[in-house]
Amino acid sequence: MAYEHPPFTPSSFINKPSFSAEIQRLSRENSALPTHLAASVGQVSADVSRYGEEIARLCALVEQLKQNKASLEALHTSMQSLIPSVAPIRRLPSELLLSIFQHWIMERGSWSSRFSPSDRVPFDDMRTLAHVCFRWYRLILDTPTLWTQIYLEALFAKPPDVVAKALAMALKRSMDAPLDFEVHDDLGHEREVLGEPLRVLATASHRWRSATFHGSAMPGDIFQRVPRLERLSIRASKPSLRARWIDAVKVADMPRLQYLVLAGPFDISGLRLENLRETTLESVDSSSLNTLLPSVARITGQLSLTLVPDGIPDLPSITSNIDRLSLGFETDSTTLAVLGSLMRPIFNNVTLPRLSGLSLSVGEYPRIVLPWRSATADAFLRCAARSGFADNLQALDIREVGLKAKQLPALLAALPALTELGVADPGVDDSEISVFGDDLLANLGAEESSLVPRLWKLTYVSNLSFNEPLFMEFLRSRARSQPTAAKFKLHLRWFTEQLSVQETFMMEIVGPRLSMEYKLMDLEKESGGKLKVECVMFSHRNQSSRPNR
Repeated sequence: MAYEHPPFTPSSFINKPSFSAEIQRLSRENSALPTHLAASVGQVSADVSRYGEEIARLCALVEQLKQNKASLEALHTSMQSLIPSVAPIRRLPSELLLSIFQHWIMERGSWSSRFSPSDRVPFDDMRTLAHVCFRWYRLILDTPTLWTQIYLEALFAKPPDVVAKALAMALKRSMDAPLDFEVHDDLGHEREVLGEPLRVLATASHRWRSATFHGSAMPGDIFQRVPRLERLSIRASKPSLRARWIDAVKVADMPRLQYLVLAGPFDISGLRLENLRETTLESVDSSSLNTLLPSVARITGQLSLTLVPDGIPDLPSITSNIDRLSLGFETDSTTLAVLGSLMRPIFNNVTLPRLSGLSLSVGEYPRIVLPWRSATADAFLRCAARSGFADNLQALDIREVGLKAKQLPALLAALPALTELGVADPGVDDSEISVFGDDLLANLGAEESSLVPRLWKLTYVSNLSFNEPLFMEFLRSRARSQPTAAKFKLHLRWFTEQLSVQETFMMEIVGPRLSMEYKLMDLEKESGGKLKVECVMFSHRNQSSRPNR
């Protein structure tokens, strides 16, 4: 606004002391106004009016300036809130903000009912994010991939039509992006609870990329049109449901399917397993192995097989081109005897000429070790010789196997191609406290040792009762033998589950663990970058505390 106005001319009667003195004299004498002064009365009156008008104009101008000042202050406050030092999140580029949203979705789940009160509807949390500001609103609504993570739970307090409407909205906003979803009905709800939402979901089956069904009834012919499906997971407890699911999968056209998870005693004999990258079979009764193994023989990728020991069947001899095998057992202390006798026929009857990685585990807490009797060890060595493990097996994880110190040398001697090894001490209650005997450590630490010469990674769950000088020399030797740009990696873990809270704390502060960690740190520096050490506490096979370093 331009403030243009003619300059104000002050009155000529201002600041004239002689003029004012003459007026005062005439007033005291009660004399008439002289002619030369009478002519000035009109001019003074005009000047008073002119001053009044100027004061009114200036008051209006002051008021306008006050309003303009208030507007500028509001603008300054808004601008200040955008300064990066005040609100750093406002300078995040949209790509990074979207990445944060994606991580939040993966961590929390798009369907808020899994984590929030069940009276909420799907994608409520996405709407909450969208209401933070207009930028977030546009970013969320205009990004299809933010609406592709779907979690459908039977325990919705909202009516199915409300859930179906929210799902339809999400499918519309996801446009043509691939969909990843989970359907959970673990408590055995009838189909009408999820029927309408599943029918909405089925309309976009051509966009399914990852589908997980837990305990739910099969919603019609859902696999008629799934050209993009890459991952399929089915967990059904009822035999009638398992049969229906398998029949549907057998006839389905899933050209991109790479990952298959089946939980329960499914009949997989008619499934196309040859082209799968990874197959996971969980909760399989060991008594059904005789019918399962012929199907396993057709698998060429990775296989994760979890058995429930309920008997020891007569097994057929098979040869399978599996690349990696993870063999687990759902067991407890009452079935350990069955385990010891179960692994032996498996190793006696299975030949794995292309196996590059093998893991043996048990899914129970507290820690239970798989018994490794002499007969089992002999059967494994025969399997290794028959399968050519000496040339092919590169990774072996037997941290949950009750291996004896006297058994480990023969096992390592049969696996010269081994590059990664996971092993554990038997436990504090075992008479053989360390799985690494002195002779074995001396052999492993010798220059150009013939035992696992390619080994570059060791994961060791220990009681720290090994021969320390021999163990350190073993690490030095392996670090020196590594190629120029390579490192020997040690992941050292120690048991804490047998210790009380106070004992664990003292072990952290002044115990042998801390002393060993400092020694390994010094050895790591001494190696000149050829040795990498990580120390962590270990309480369960898949649960460990933060890395200490």
